[in-house]
Amino acid sequence: MFTQAHGDAKALYKFGVPVGGDQLTRVRLQGAKNLRLLTPDTKKKLDHLHPIVIEFWHMKQDLLEKMYKALYKEKEGRQQGTLHQLKAVMQIRGIDGKVKKNFRAHFGFLEMVTQIYVEEQALELFNLKDIHDTSQIPPEAERETRTWQILRQIVDTYKYGQILFQGEEAARPLTVSLQGNAVVMKRLEEDEVYNYGSQLCLWGLQLLEMHDTAVEGDQERLVVNTMHNIPFFFAHSALSKYFVECIDFVLKIKYILSPLSRAVVLDTAFVNSNGGIGKCVESDLRQEHSVCNKKVLIKQLGANKTTKAMERATGSADAICDAVNNVRDSQQNNESHGKSNGIS
Repeated sequence: MFTQAHGDAKALYKFGVPVGGDQLTRVRLQGAKNLRLLTPDTKKKLDHLHPIVIEFWHMKQDLLEKMYKALYKEKEGRQQGTLHQLKAVMQIRGIDGKVKKNFRAHFGFLEMVTQIYVEEQALELFNLKDIHDTSQIPPEAERETRTWQILRQIVDTYKYGQILFQGEEAARPLTVSLQGNAVVMKRLEEDEVYNYGSQLCLWGLQLLEMHDTAVEGDQERLVVNTMHNIPFFFAHSALSKYFVECIDFVLKIKYILSPLSRAVVLDTAFVNSNGGIGKCVESDLRQEHSVCNKKVLIKQLGANKTTKAMERATGSADAICDAVNNVRDSQQNNESHGKSNGIS
């Protein structure tokens, strides 16, 4: 195809084609290239497939899955403030900790709970009655300066950006009392509810930052978010597969790749199919939806289908999906239940 478009493949082998996917795709393709290192033919060595990097949506999905494994426990259904208890109180369906089964429902639930917890932190810190309390609003002349001071106070109070690993003692408040002429400082008992809420906010805000990076298509924050993901994955397990993938991505972007390859990788990380500000999505998420639409059409062909028949049927799968969704919208029968509509 490249040769038909350009006449030869010199530019293809000179600049290469960036390849992205989940962790399994990257490892398998990199292993296939390693097995072909001694092949004399450049084409068979797959030299034009370079660089091979992890994609952003799969990283976000795995981070969300790690968060639910750490903070969503069915045995904690009666413990105040936990995800399972909040799910039961709000009577929300589709939340069982299996993120890959229903990503949108799990992410939406986390987004809502994180917003509630952060609002509660602000109300407690500034002694406000509710979110409509205006007693702490500074005058117009001091508003910009005070806003940054308030944000810094929230970050310092609730330790945002400070991640403690296993074995490190979390900072707990001290009580100071006088006993005779001696000053006695005693550390309070650890507040498990407070620690749980703080951890939930740390995980939640990081995932919301990744989501905002994706919808804005911000290439620079993509690298920063990947670096911030490293301690989260490491805190889950030192053998976490995406812990290694985050390090691999950062090393390639920062030090290994040429400026041109780095620009190509970052430019192709997000796509905007419909246009408009704040409507970007991850490239691998778009590809996942396209593959899902093709699978539906292939299943409908039945048995004894040929390769040519599958190619013809799936050539316009995305257009068919858009047409079906438009018909559903016109009939007001668009019931997705937290999942993408698809063709079926």
